Amino acid sequence: MRITEEQKRALEGLRCERLSSDEMNLRLVDTFCNRRNDSIAGVLRNEAYGEDEAGSVAYYVVKDGNGEMLFFFSLKNGMLYDQHLDEKTIKLLKKLYEYLDELDADAELSGADRAVIEAVKEKVRSRKGLTKAELERIPKKNVQILQDLEEELNKNITHVGRTYSGEELVHFCANSATDELWESLGLPQSRGAVVFWQFVVPLVLRVREIVGCEYAFCLLLMIRRICLWYGIIGLSWDLWTKANALLRNDCMT
Repeated sequence: MRITEEQKRALEGLRCERLSSDEMNLRLVDTFCNRRNDSIAGVLRNEAYGEDEAGSVAYYVVKDGNGEMLFFFSLKNGMLYDQHLDEKTIKLLKKLYEYLDELDADAELSGADRAVIEAVKEKVRSRKGLTKAELERIPKKNVQILQDLEEELNKNITHVGRTYSGEELVHFCANSATDELWESLGLPQSRGAVVFWQFVVPLVLRVREIVGCEYAFCLLLMIRRICLWYGIIGLSWDLWTKANALLRNDCMT
């Protein structure tokens, strides 16, 4: 489908910038929300600016020509290991995330308990590290899962085989407050597809020009057993097919 000149101008007017590059973004993020998973949008409204300034995670916001914030995503350098060496941890994190999803679906869950669950899910999602104290705060504890995770946390040495350099897509989220604005453009692609191809992929390729980078990956979708591995060196790859679930939904959940 061919796009109109108006749609082309709208796409060319999109701009991507680091969150902490403009203090005005501190006010703009207050209205950022996502109907599918507002806990991810909550990261942008709260700790993202500080983390971006510190350089621990690079947060990017995508705006239209009028400065409306349409989308945000974040990237950080990561390292992948041989799958068989990390399989137990991946399985445990998957079980924990599924258990937290079950708890989160309980309509009778208190606001305080729900906040704890969302905080732990964000730690899993962004790989910021879980502590024993945080695991102990989880309500209605699944004792076996937590015991197994605590055992992994207590290990001081991680034995790994071959490692693979990579760039991790940590957050990927559309602003539901601008849904009508995006829909008015009548574009055949979702915001996720446009942001991914127009901004995420070029950034990863720029990183590759400076340092070694074999893969771009998303840990959360690995945990959920959705294939979202992007080989970017010497591979025949079809990102559209592999990333379809993410791009269609405009948000990682």
